[in-house]
Amino acid sequence: MRHHGITLWMKEKQYDVIADGKTVKYPIGGLIADYVRIPLVKLKDVAATIPHGDMELAPDKLTLMEEHLFSGIDSTCTCVQSDILKAEFWNFCSQVTKYSEDMIKGSVDFYTKYQEQEKVAHIIPEEAWIQVPKLSTMKDLFLLYYTQVLKNFILVNLMLDVAESNYRLFGEYNPEGIGDAASQTIFSFFEHEMNAQEIDYKILYIDGVFTPTYTIQSAISLMVFDFAQVCENNIGLCRCQNCGKVFVPIGRSDAKYCSYPLDEDNSKTCKDVGAQNTRAEKEKNDVITKSYRKVYMRYMVHMSRHPEDVEKQKKLGQLTEEVKVKRKELQDGIISEEQFLDWLNQF
Repeated sequence: MRHHGITLWMKEKQYDVIADGKTVKYPIGGLIADYVRIPLVKLKDVAATIPHGDMELAPDKLTLMEEHLFSGIDSTCTCVQSDILKAEFWNFCSQVTKYSEDMIKGSVDFYTKYQEQEKVAHIIPEEAWIQVPKLSTMKDLFLLYYTQVLKNFILVNLMLDVAESNYRLFGEYNPEGIGDAASQTIFSFFEHEMNAQEIDYKILYIDGVFTPTYTIQSAISLMVFDFAQVCENNIGLCRCQNCGKVFVPIGRSDAKYCSYPLDEDNSKTCKDVGAQNTRAEKEKNDVITKSYRKVYMRYMVHMSRHPEDVEKQKKLGQLTEEVKVKRKELQDGIISEEQFLDWLNQF
């Protein structure tokens, strides 16, 4: 049976998502957090290595080669990413025979507009970009689909950027703190894509209960739907201080790191690495603090015994003033721990 997007329903401020015949629970905001982690480079490689890719272009045979694409998607993506990418592929198939020239022009215009922009550099890794295909082989057709994925991926991330810049959404959502200008910015951005919404509403009989369900069939629809639920349910999102992507904090609203696997090592998460870095920083700060306190206390003991020693008093004043600057330089990476201790030795 074909997937036509993500089917879900709301339950106790979270989503129940149908995936591969199972129900997977997602927090509100978790759909966006999952989607923005699509492994674009791997997806590009899947599209570029399509079997018989040098075969002459035949759009009506596109669905015959989808097995390779879907197998690659399933092996590298989460269920949310997979169902959105598959739904967009079928939408692409339905349009490509009629609008192939327009789609190529749209992709070229899109690349021209965004590829050189700094604001997109943090969204799309350099190795994920491709040249827009000329559309003469089946491989070109699959790469053209990939350009549509890139386009939607960028739009979702830009919508997130606007939300983060104009809403008190990240860390804490406070509707009373939204000004008219900020509201106008975010809503005008969303309204521009409102006609692109593809969300089906149905009543299904689930576990003996008539349940309102939604089927989301595109990335833009996912963004609009999940973002609306984030606002309506007063959910605060965070940006991971390791990978830079959004996530839903579970347990505490001031979480710094997400629990998603690292790209380079799936056995570890950003939270694992963040905890290790925090411990290392704490140990380093402990050495610095202990060394400084030892020198500081030596001066204080001396001054309590010899209050008349003006030179030592001046030196103590110099120490307490300069340490603020040195600590800041250490924190910013301007000086090393060894350089800090060398400075401290003069006292």
